[in-house]
Amino acid sequence: MDRLTSKIYTLIMALIACKLACAAEDVTYVSSPQNSAGPMVVSYLKLDDFDAHYAYRYQLIDRALELTRTEFGDYQYQPFNSQSTSIRYAQLLGEGKQINLLWASPGTPISRANAVMIPIDILKGLLGYRACLINKNELPGLEFVTDRLSFDKIKFGQAQWPDREIYKTNRLIEVDAPSFDALFKMLGARRFDCIPLGIDEIEEVYHSKITEYPFLAIDSHLLIYYHYPMYFYVSKKTPELAQRLKLGLQKMQVNGEFNQIFAKHHAQHLAKLDLKKRKLICLNSPYSSDQGDCAIPQVD
Repeated sequence: MDRLTSKIYTLIMALIACKLACAAEDVTYVSSPQNSAGPMVVSYLKLDDFDAHYAYRYQLIDRALELTRTEFGDYQYQPFNSQSTSIRYAQLLGEGKQINLLWASPGTPISRANAVMIPIDILKGLLGYRACLINKNELPGLEFVTDRLSFDKIKFGQAQWPDREIYKTNRLIEVDAPSFDALFKMLGARRFDCIPLGIDEIEEVYHSKITEYPFLAIDSHLLIYYHYPMYFYVSKKTPELAQRLKLGLQKMQVNGEFNQIFAKHHAQHLAKLDLKKRKLICLNSPYSSDQGDCAIPQVD
């Protein structure tokens, strides 16, 4: 074999060796374990003290997952039961390991997390409807409100909630409290006229606080509305869960289960609020160009 032929032979053998090495690397990559094996893991916040409060959310999740077994297979829950701040929850949601599913409204840390928003308002607008907890010893209460001009005279107590910005945007008088519990002490001291709470929660809060604060009453005259939806947020690290939850909720909207579960959890206590007899005041929200439908809510 002459020198030129020897060099060509060596070059060809080197190319063949390289091809074999690259092929071996490809085979190793393809045969690596698949992360999709096993049931889909669903990790959401579950605190014993809030089980009753979040029962509606839990049931929506259950049914959405059950209705999508055909498309996505089995699932298993790994609830997160450590209490923390909303900022910490948002961080964990973005990481997608300990928590991959939460619910929140605009303006909250969770709504700004590295997550996919499922664009279905799970409370059907209810969170944007507010009624007032008042001090029943403070007369004449809120009966004086007949229009927007008289409404603007109310002082509202706020506990560092994101919807503070809604009251500021509408140039209303809002008084900040350092904590949720401080709101009731300040209402007792007549620092403000109203603690505005969602009509889906005001009955529950009233009954949990009336023994400690016997001056509390639920105002029967006023109903406040602003567009303030409640969405599920799913970590971007678990995109299949986002697809599954969205599909499940859409199926529930079509087959009627969404409305049935909604009515089961909300119709009875909303009936007690006698919404049709209230004076409705509509506010603008800085969180959305869609201001929603300002009308007395209907619960089927």
